Amino acid sequence: MSEGTRLALVVDDEPDMCWVLEQMLRRSGFTPRMALDGCQAIELLRSEHFQIVFIDIGLTDMGGDKLVRQVQEIDPGTRIIMMSGSMVKEEAHIRNVIQDGLICDFIPKPFLNREVMRAIERACSPFF
Repeated sequence: MSEGTRLALVVDDEPDMCWVLEQMLRRSGFTPRMALDGCQAIELLRSEHFQIVFIDIGLTDMGGDKLVRQVQEIDPGTRIIMMSGSMVKEEAHIRNVIQDGLICDFIPKPFLNREVMRAIERACSPFF
């Protein structure tokens, strides 16, 4: 991987969702990687530095909020965008990681492409 490469990780147990996000990340100049569960994501996080990580809160092997905390332990500078198709921003799991400053954005599913593109732009902002 070249030094100027910007890596992004998508963690979602739905392969179609990963594919959609990968396409948007490529258009934004990122080289995306995919993990279908939290354990696979942790392996990737230990081997590469990701600028952005998209995490679905409803993973099959662990809660997305638990994975958010592990991502921050492994690489505290990583910008995390959390997604959920079943929870809203006001629910305790999500509210806690927002209040703790562990994520930079939350996107409810289904989402509009422009919502994802805006979240990527905000995550890349030096003023976050």
